Amino acid sequence: LSATGSGRNGGTFKLNLAAANKTGEVADFRLNAVFNRLDLSSAFRQPGANISRTSGKMSFEGSGKGISEVFKALHGDAELSLELRADNNWQRPSATAEKILLSGEAYILTDSDRIVGVKVDRIRIDSFDQDLTGDISILSSHNPWLTADLQSKKLNVSTLRKLIPQHADDADASDLLSSLNNLGQTQLSLNVESLIFDDIALSNVLLEASSDTDLFDIKALNFNSHNGTAKSQGKVTWEGLQATLEATADLSDIDLDQFLIQGMEDQHVPVSGSAKVTSQGGNIGELVSSMSGYVDLQATEPQQGESLQTRRKLEMKATRLLDGMHAEITTLQWGASDLSGSIVYRRTTPRLLNVNIHSSALSLLPWENAEVAANAKPRKLKRRKLKSPKSLIPPSIRLASSSAIYCLAHYDFFLTKAKKATLPVRSYLALSRYR
Repeated sequence: LSATGSGRNGGTFKLNLAAANKTGEVADFRLNAVFNRLDLSSAFRQPGANISRTSGKMSFEGSGKGISEVFKALHGDAELSLELRADNNWQRPSATAEKILLSGEAYILTDSDRIVGVKVDRIRIDSFDQDLTGDISILSSHNPWLTADLQSKKLNVSTLRKLIPQHADDADASDLLSSLNNLGQTQLSLNVESLIFDDIALSNVLLEASSDTDLFDIKALNFNSHNGTAKSQGKVTWEGLQATLEATADLSDIDLDQFLIQGMEDQHVPVSGSAKVTSQGGNIGELVSSMSGYVDLQATEPQQGESLQTRRKLEMKATRLLDGMHAEITTLQWGASDLSGSIVYRRTTPRLLNVNIHSSALSLLPWENAEVAANAKPRKLKRRKLKSPKSLIPPSIRLASSSAIYCLAHYDFFLTKAKKATLPVRSYLALSRYR
């Protein structure tokens, strides 16, 4: 018996079933399934979860008396190529980083003598530096329709950044928020002993997430870094097209410097504290630019008389505006930088960012020292991509880098030869002609 067909979102499949009597009522069955860029979520009656295309094959063999016994005995191998798209553009060819080669032991899942799904155990993923195992189950007309339980001793995710949008505008162009809402009921668990991202190493990483109707819930995103721990959780809920984000994080002895300045050779200082944010919007850009909440971080064990470079303290509260957000920075002490002020971002036309800094100093030396150190390395080595202070600004605001910047201050803006910028009092920055 052979059957062919096309997917709702393109792609094709072909099924071949062969059966032969053995002895008495016992029969041998062989089932082969071949996919070509098929949206498996649609094939399993989840038409809203248009997130991947699958090519490859699954082969099953089994023997038994009657259909029920045969179906339960069917098992075999799966060799699949999974394509992902950050921009949701399925017309262009796949880049190397957008393909994940997956293989494992495959089983047929049944319900009342009916095939309802497949399960792949002892997964092997060959697309990047990793040691990933676990199992994935896909079921038709069942909840959850997708379940993944994965473990890894070592996982390098540096090359996987291309699989997700890098900016809020890119996420909105690919309709990421809508895709999350259309996942249906799913469950994901990921445990990683050692995770590498660029030059950053994390350990004991735990991710537990699930989705349902109008809900995407990250129950836990925890990790260790050096001697510190971070625990966070968050969820997005929907009412119609309006999404609400809620997230919290608790840090203990976490080195934030490694995330903010790659290649930093100055002394790293761990911080502890907590953060909580809420937001509402119809897309990722609106969620990012309308946050409210607080951030309260400081050096875990501040000592009197220590060098300025060891200072770490941030106290900030944000409130949502009708067309943006207002952040009040009570204290920001990070190395030689010591300032307070406020930031107002408005989603007007053009976009407007007002920054008010009160009577303090701002030092860019950590970033410039890291850049000097990176440039001094031999050219044959891969140069590190530095994160500048602008990377601390939400992605939707970051796009204003090509806009004109006007600095209006009550006093002169002074820049020393050491490239240390000092802002005396009430400096005012406005970004205009935002694109």
